[in-house]
Amino acid sequence: MIKLSVCLILISIFIFTTAFKGSCKISSKGGDRLLVPHPTSWRLIADSTGVPWVIDDDGKIGWSGGVMCAFGNGEIFVYDRKSPKNQGPNCRWNVKENGEYYTIENQQYKGSYISINGDKETRLDATPEQFKSDC
Repeated sequence: MIKLSVCLILISIFIFTTAFKGSCKISSKGGDRLLVPHPTSWRLIADSTGVPWVIDDDGKIGWSGGVMCAFGNGEIFVYDRKSPKNQGPNCRWNVKENGEYYTIENQQYKGSYISINGDKETRLDATPEQFKSDC
């Protein structure tokens, strides 16, 4: 009975500390250059296979290869680089956040920029395989 109580206490502590841990820090493995969180609830993270995702508290929206894939609540519009709606080399997300739309652009993977409304940007000096997360 005592062992069971101790186990339940430890599990509760783990769940509580994990739930309130905060956002992860993402950096490139080579240079430890952190990716600055966006001024919304969105941030860039790396999943278990090393492919970057844009996520929020409700789910994740990701991409794979040259064709952009959308997941989520329908408020995110993700276009293929070759799509007529997204001319040029950039992959673009139009994100609705608190009634306002933000644009996130990614110029391919290596050495790319992510910007929101053209005034905030973070340089990525790594390919997706070189991302690491510090959670």
